[in-house]
Parts: sequence; C-alpha cells; structure tokens
Amino acid sequence: MYNINKITSYILCLSFVCGIFSGCSAASSESGSVQSSTVTDSSMLVSDTSSSEYASKLFSDDVIKIDITASDDDWNNLLENAVSKPTIQADISINGETFKNVGVKTKGNTSLSQISGSDSDRYSLKVNFGKYVDGQTCYGLDKLVLNNIYADSTYLKEYMSYDLFAYMGVPASLCTFADIYVNGEHFGFYLALEDVESGFLDRNYGQSGEVEAYKPEGMNMGAGMGGMDKQQNFNPDSNTADDSLTDSGSQDNSTSSQGANGMQTPPDGQMPDGMQIPA
Repeated sequence: MYNINKITSYILCLSFVCGIFSGCSAASSESGSVQSSTVTDSSMLVSDTSSSEYASKLFSDDVIKIDITASDDDWNNLLENAVSKPTIQADISINGETFKNVGVKTKGNTSLSQISGSDSDRYSLKVNFGKYVDGQTCYGLDKLVLNNIYADSTYLKEYMSYDLFAYMGVPASLCTFADIYVNGEHFGFYLALEDVESGFLDRNYGQSGEVEAYKPEGMNMGAGMGGMDKQQNFNPDSNTADDSLTDSGSQDNSTSSQGANGMQTPPDGQMPDGMQIPA
C-alpha cells in the first residue's frame, strides 16, 4: 500500500515540480546564474546510500525515537535565547544508541523568529555530533537537522519534496520522521534530515574532495521586505555595507512613492515590464 500511495503522490506532483524546474532553468539561463558549479555536474554523482551506514540506520521508512538529555539550566538557556542560537552540550539517544557530549542548538530564520514571538517553544534543532568530541559521528553522519515542520498541518510537504527529488535522481537530503523527547518529556513530532555537510557530499559525490558546499550567513531572512533590513544595505561592487542606503534599500526615500503594503516605486516612477504597485 505504501508503494501505491507513493506512486500516486508522484503522479499528482511531478507535473507541478517539473513546471517549476523548467521555469527556474529558464530564469537561470537568462540571468547568467553562477549556480552551475561542480556540485551540479551529474558526472560526479555517486548517490550510493549503501556506502553510508546512517542511511540505513536512521533514514528508513520507520519513525525514529530521539531522546535528548541536558541539564535543566542548559536547556532553559537554549529556549530562552533561541534567536541567538546558543549551542549546549547534551547526550542524545537515537533508537537506543547513545552519543555523548554532542552540540545542540536552535536553527532557522523566519520560522525561528515566528516561533520566538509565539507561545510555543517548539523550535527546529540542529545536532552536531562532533562539536565537543573530535571525529564523533552518528554512523558517519556529522550533523542531524530536526525540523519542526512549522505551519504544515499535513506534516507531508517537506517529506514529499525530498522524496520526489530522490526519486528523480536529484541529490537531496535523506529524511525520516522522528519522535523527540527532552529529559524524559515528549517535545514533539519532527522531520529528521541529513544536513548538507561532509556526510551528504561524501554520499552523493564520493570522497574525492572536488566538491564544496556553500552557505550564506547573516542574511537576516524575514527581517523585512525582501528579507532585508538596514543592516543589509550591501554594496556588491565594494563587498561592503553601504551606509548611504536607507532602510528600504533605495538611496532617497523622499523621491519614491509608496503603494499598498509599504511597497516602494523607483524614484523615476518606472516599474519593470509586467509589474505594478497596487493602488
């Protein structure tokens, strides 16, 4: 029954996903995107899950049980300062196998800030097995992501997205559902993910060392229109922040008009073809 449901889901979603891929490919070609790095070279793909022990130990079709044990002070510090993403030391047990002295911190951008502004403390987490013990991994996995599946009552959208990528042969993080307990108390039902780190690269591209992964830092996503605030007045020409720019990202707000939802029109009043500010 699982396979029938899976194939049915693929049939319903493949046309939608392929349409997105076509649009993204066209946009990348027109804009001269630099995303076509060695990491997208299909000739380098390995995608051998059998070579990664954690693939079978963690990411099977079964829900895994995760027990996190930390001091009350450390755990409270993590929750009370979640936006700052402090790393605490804890022990973690996965399906009965315990890993001592791992690093645990909150993760996310928009979802993190939204959770911190609510009555919930159900943050997404990241587990770093080698944070305090050099070389320690979880069956070869260096970091494990625990997503709170924020704002998805179906609990399936993210899981199906990764599953579809894998089904189509696109390198994607392995994932499975996880039931999480903290100091003996149930914390939530999460999606456990293979982080895009060395384990992911080794599994998909081998251990040749010819592939690197990059992650943007400090983008303050969700801080304002376009995910940018006045600290993000970045000048790509000088690779520095430009203090002459104002909060909206334009050099002179007084010469631009404002439409609905605080959207700004350019000083010359001209919008790109097909775009307009609502009245």
